[in-house]
This record gives sequence, structure tokens and C-alpha cells, in this order.
Amino acid sequence: MMKKRKSQTNDVATITSRPDESSLVAWEQSPQAQALRVDLQNGAFFVLPYSQFGFAHFAREEDYETLRISFATHDVRVVGRNLRDLGCALQKLAVDWIREMPVRYAALCEKGSVFIERIEVAEVSGEDSLNR
Repeated sequence: MMKKRKSQTNDVATITSRPDESSLVAWEQSPQAQALRVDLQNGAFFVLPYSQFGFAHFAREEDYETLRISFATHDVRVVGRNLRDLGCALQKLAVDWIREMPVRYAALCEKGSVFIERIEVAEVSGEDSLNR
């Protein structure tokens, strides 16, 4: 869902807080983003610097879409719907954060908006990086 949010200040509370849980926004775009924060439902998060961004790969299956986001040290696999906009924003390195949304909220999302059902983050081993 593409909602514009008010510009936030760069104080510590703003930087460390999670996106508003009551909101159905699954991602936020920012032209000044220097890293991608990946928020998981269990409260864990990753911050992956765009200086280590390798590539993104979008694929559409029958019932869902996947977006693979590859960094030097981690691979991120995003599963959901309407992920093309997210992939196109990655082309400009302009995605500030993404987060998983509980499946029960899928029906509440506006038609055509990004919905992220699952995010998997895997550390890339030295051997994996040689096989890319």
C-alpha cells in the first residue's frame, strides 16, 4: 500500500522504532535511503547497506510473486503480491524499509498495493558467493 507518511526527524527514537503496527503499509520509499531495513514479524530486523547491493530478481508465479534482493552478505526473499513496484524502487536504491504483514490483513489491502506475506533472510556463505 502506498501511503505517504510525514517526514520524520532523525532522532534516535525515530530511527529505532518499528513502523506503525496498525498501518497496512508494507514498505516505504525514500530517495535518501542508504540502507534497506528488513523488519520481521518476530521483532527482529536487518539493516543491509546499499553499498553491498548486488541485484534484485522479480518473478511472478500463479498465486504469488517473489522478489529476491541480493547483497554481498545476505539474500532476502520477499513473497507477496504486487511486488513489481517494490522491485522498481530498488532499481533507484530508494526503498527505506520493508516488513512482513500478517496474512489475515491481505484482504484489507487496497487492490494493487504491495502486500508482503513473508520475508526470508539468509546469510551468504563464501562458497555461495562464488557460485553466483
